[in-house]
Amino acid sequence: MFSNSGNIILRDKPSRSDNSEDELHDLFNKKYQFRFSDEWRLPDRDSWFSAPPWTIKILDTMKSRLNFHKSQLNDFSIEEWSSHTRRRNPAGEVSWKIRCLINPEFLTQAWTKFYECLSTYKMIPEEACITQKMVSLHLCEAPGAFITSLNHYMQLHHRNIEWKWLANTLNPYYEENSPSNMISDDRFMFHTLSNWDFGVDNTGNLMNWDNSQSIVSKAKSLGKVLLVTADGSIDCMQKPDAQEEVTSPLHYCEIVTALQALSKGGTFIIIFAQSSVQRS
Repeated sequence: MFSNSGNIILRDKPSRSDNSEDELHDLFNKKYQFRFSDEWRLPDRDSWFSAPPWTIKILDTMKSRLNFHKSQLNDFSIEEWSSHTRRRNPAGEVSWKIRCLINPEFLTQAWTKFYECLSTYKMIPEEACITQKMVSLHLCEAPGAFITSLNHYMQLHHRNIEWKWLANTLNPYYEENSPSNMISDDRFMFHTLSNWDFGVDNTGNLMNWDNSQSIVSKAKSLGKVLLVTADGSIDCMQKPDAQEEVTSPLHYCEIVTALQALSKGGTFIIIFAQSSVQRS
C-alpha cells in the first residue's frame, strides 16, 4: 500500500502465537445443535411473562464489578477507544481482504457475518432447489447487507432459482421517526424501495402489531417464504448494563413475525446483537 507521497505503508499485522490456529478453530466452531423432540411443548400463552422477577446473587455481583470496570473507560475519547478495539479484533482483516480480492456489492461486517452463515449451514431449503422458486423476508434489515450478501451467494450457487425478497426497517423517510433510532445509510434502500415494507402506518416499526401483520401478508403474497432473517437491535448507550432487557421486546416481535410468515421447511436466522442503533 502507498501513501500520497509514494512512501510504502505497511499494514499492522496481528501477532500470532503458537496456538493461534487452535484459537481460530475455536472462534469459528462455537456451534451447538438441538434436535427437535415431540415432547417439547410451548407453555400456555396466559402464563408468558407472568413469573415474578428473580435474581442470581453471584451474577449480580459480577454485573456490578463489570460495570465498575467499564466506567473507567469514560475518560477515553470515543475515537481513541474505537481505534483500540478495531486493532484488537482478530477478524479485522477479513473485510479488507474480501474487498481486495472480490470487492462485492455493499461489503460490511454484516455482509461477511451472513455469508459465513450461508457457507456453513444449508440455509437454502431443499424445496427451493426443487421448485426453483424462493421468497425471503428480511426483518430489521437496514442498510441491506444481508440481502446483498444473499444475492452474491445465490448468483454463485443457485442462479437458476427465481428469488423474490421483501425487507422491513424503520422508515428513514418518515419524519416522525427519530434519526438517532435509524440507519442513515440508504444507498441500497433508495434503489430498491419497492421491495421494502414499512407497515400500515409507514413508520416501519415492527413492534406495532398491525405493521407486523401487514408485513406477513405482503411476504406471503409473493409466494412461499422459505427464508427469514432478523438482525434488529436498539440503542443501549443510555442503559449499557441492561442490553438484554432493552432489546428483548424487539427480538420477541421479530420471532413472532418470522414464525407467522415462514413456510413449513423454511429457514429462520435471528441475530441477537447489542447494537448502538435500532434496526426495526
